[in-house]
Parts: sequence; structure tokens; C-alpha cells
Amino acid sequence: MLSAKVCGELAKNFSPDYIFKKYRALQLQVCSEKNIKASKTVIFGLSSDDKYKKFNLDDFVNRCCVTNYIL
Repeated sequence: MLSAKVCGELAKNFSPDYIFKKYRALQLQVCSEKNIKASKTVIFGLSSDDKYKKFNLDDFVNRCCVTNYIL
């Protein structure tokens, strides 16, 4: 019950897109500097460059985590 109450209070103070709005500009800046494409999720940049091959999970695209650069 306590967890539900805490979540309810947080929901009153933050919109569902709070994180996106707060960090989107930084994500775009980092992705531009790293020459990768910004994903729809602010924690990732996307690339097909072999330079980021270690971030490949599905042989389709490399998902590069950019949180260390935006926080």
C-alpha cells in the first residue's frame, strides 16, 4: 500500500513525459556530437556504425546508451 501511495503522489507532481521533456535537448546534442541518430527514448542513440557494434542486440541497430552524457 505504501508503494501505491508514493507512486500516486509522484504522479500528481510529474507528467508522463517529464523525463522526455527534461532531457530531449541534451539527448539530441549528445547524439549530434557522437554522429548517431536520437531514438524516441531519451536514454538511447542509434547507429549502424561498426564503431558501436558492442551495443548491438539484434543484428539490426546498435543501441548506444547516452545517459552518462545527459545526467
